[in-house]
Amino acid sequence: MNDKKFKIENLNLIASFFEKSDEGVLVADFKTKKFIFANKKICKLLGYKKSELLKLGVFDIHQKKDEKKIISKFSQAVIGEKNIVKLLKVIKKNGEKILCDVQEMALIYKGKKVVVGFFTEVPSEEKIIFDSE
Repeated sequence: MNDKKFKIENLNLIASFFEKSDEGVLVADFKTKKFIFANKKICKLLGYKKSELLKLGVFDIHQKKDEKKIISKFSQAVIGEKNIVKLLKVIKKNGEKILCDVQEMALIYKGKKVVVGFFTEVPSEEKIIFDSE
């Protein structure tokens, strides 16, 4: 196993760490791209209840045009590459699009590959610069 991946058998062991994170955290199954964990911060950021997010998957919160980029970044994370996606548009429950920087890392959970995404909303000042380009 690649030394950049961590093996986790009980998601509850790291859930408390993820819940305390200042970033929004989503964990998705690599194969199905469905979410298996969401922290309170990501729920608040996207406007979903946790139970609602856990019925969704990666492509439900991203624009169709970004799907290839998302798949590529997922694959890079799984092989252990450091992965930060800058200024990625994320779709909230109400349809509003926000810009986030997303850092990804891979874990092995119950024998399956999963990808953890740490979402940080981009401050307003950076959005203005990005929108004017």
